[in-house]
Amino acid sequence: MAFLSVETFLIIALIIILIAIIAIVIVQGQTKVTFVGPPNTVVPNPLSFGYSCLLDGAVCAFGLTCSSALGICVQAPGSCCSDFSDCDLGLQYCSGICVSGPFGNLSQNCPCFNGLVCSPSHGNTYLLSCLGQSGNSCTTNEECLSGNCLSTGVCSGGLVAGDSCTVSQECEQGLVCEPTFFYCQPPGIVSGQLNAGCFPNSPPPVEGGTYPTAGCNEGLLCDNNFCVTAAIGLGTNCTDIVPCIEPLACLDNNNNDCLPGDVACQCLYEDSANSCLDGICTTNYTCNSGNNICLGNSGQPCFANDQCLSSSCNFTTNLFTLSSINGVTGATGFIGSSDLTWTKQSTIPTAGSVKRMVGFTNPSNTTQDILYAVCTDGLYNYNNNSNTWSLIIPNPLVTSITGGTSTKLLIDFAVNSTSLMLVAFLETVTYPSIQANYTVYTLTNNNILTPFNVISNPPNIPGTQYGAASSGLIVLSILSISISTSNDVLLLSNSGTIPSTPFVKVSTTTVYTMRNYTIGSVVGPVPITNVVETSFYYDIPEGTTSSPINFPPDLNIAYVSEFINSDNFDCGLCLQFNGNISGSVLPKEPVDFKEFEVFDYSIYSPQGLGMQSSTIEIVSLDLSLNSTFVFLIIGGLQFKIPGYVNNNSHPLVTSNFVYLSSPGICQ
Repeated sequence: MAFLSVETFLIIALIIILIAIIAIVIVQGQTKVTFVGPPNTVVPNPLSFGYSCLLDGAVCAFGLTCSSALGICVQAPGSCCSDFSDCDLGLQYCSGICVSGPFGNLSQNCPCFNGLVCSPSHGNTYLLSCLGQSGNSCTTNEECLSGNCLSTGVCSGGLVAGDSCTVSQECEQGLVCEPTFFYCQPPGIVSGQLNAGCFPNSPPPVEGGTYPTAGCNEGLLCDNNFCVTAAIGLGTNCTDIVPCIEPLACLDNNNNDCLPGDVACQCLYEDSANSCLDGICTTNYTCNSGNNICLGNSGQPCFANDQCLSSSCNFTTNLFTLSSINGVTGATGFIGSSDLTWTKQSTIPTAGSVKRMVGFTNPSNTTQDILYAVCTDGLYNYNNNSNTWSLIIPNPLVTSITGGTSTKLLIDFAVNSTSLMLVAFLETVTYPSIQANYTVYTLTNNNILTPFNVISNPPNIPGTQYGAASSGLIVLSILSISISTSNDVLLLSNSGTIPSTPFVKVSTTTVYTMRNYTIGSVVGPVPITNVVETSFYYDIPEGTTSSPINFPPDLNIAYVSEFINSDNFDCGLCLQFNGNISGSVLPKEPVDFKEFEVFDYSIYSPQGLGMQSSTIEIVSLDLSLNSTFVFLIIGGLQFKIPGYVNNNSHPLVTSNFVYLSSPGICQ
């Protein structure tokens, strides 16, 4: 076997080395492919990145330079780079672009020390610099990642969710600069969508937009700086693009749909609160698509069969309470509720019908209410323990008296606490002669009746009440009775020549006097007349400096009477007020005037706060729709509430509940 000479072996080895096509250069863990030409190979000019530039005539392309350390074309100083080996090692390093000089400290090139963040420099998006995070010391805005050096000499936090950005490093920790609209957002979230960061009153984001902060897409609401489903409840403000939770609608002051640019819109039930034009009803009601009317499910109040889904209304008298699906029951807690419904509380076993509901919160147990029902067959009282009603005064009430009998027909009942309960009757006695008078009796907790405010002269049935007139005392008829917080007594009377006027007996007197209209802070000369129903209302006590007008309690009277507005439009029978809030009229008229006929009402106002925090429940006919509704007025805000009612439905408000008696219940 012949062996190659040393000379021949060296020549062959040299040829192999010279014609090598690929040389692998490993620099800082990265593999680079470098082209090395064989002898007499024509070298391409200019050379691209990574080509050997050691051969004669080799020239690197524009923006590249021949690395003295590696002998290949690399990025020139000031050119963009992504790795240290992209630059001329030993002379340059990569900080977004190939640079030289110090690095690591505030405003120096990257990499960074001491908790500083490598981020695009303010004013140069290619050069990376070490910038301060929230709390790092600074002297200029350019030294801070957020671009904001506080007067205290420290950097503020990064951009928050919804701020416009260019790169993620500008955003505070945990956020990224989302690439669709370029706003800081949580990872995976697109600006404008559900859960995206936002700023109130900012427009929805658009591609290429320049608005500095992001808003939410249509149908979403910016709440606490994040886009959420528009969960706007009863009485809250809304717009044409921020809708209400169905079945509530965004309506203007005239009960019309809110239009773009409208600024006074609220979430309300439609003007016809029992309709379902959009196919959705309040809880426990089902939409009849044939006529777009909501029908009551089993257990809802009714007074006709066609108001029930079952087409069957059981005509028994029941008491209901109003509550929201999120658990609110208190009289003043319904603002912001998403949906309201009626819930049966109890059955009132009257053989007749309810005339009025009376009640108050038990001072000994504030979670319970003391309730009474004035019915055509007598006065009933509710037992909280057994959830039953008991007849405590039958109508008529016939009792024996010396020499004859007394027959009392129940007119009304009033209470302001367990210390004073009054019952009004039309009483007829047969001895010593047949005589009939309207009388008032106190009722004790043991259901004992005692004549009230007895005046022996002139000689009438004990308990007869007297009013002052120019001719002397007159015997008062009684249509209704009310008691103030100061134990003043109010009677609605037809006595004398003035029809249906309120007479008041102040607690320290025995004779009733008429009440005149108040005008501002002055009591006028004209008596209140033609009243259908009346009662006291509680307001801030007399002499309280927080209220500009403080009438004594005996002048704070609510009454139902015909109201003609300043445009001489007859608004029908409305609830009006004398005293501290004289001039107020309910239900409130929209811009296009309506006519109402109030059948009954109830007022609750808390001690110490008065009417500014009141809840008023009204059952009234809306003549423009020829339908009767429940109106709920909470702190001055008025709402129509779904549910079927008529003139035999009666409201009651306490601090615990909004009640409604109904002549029927859906089966």
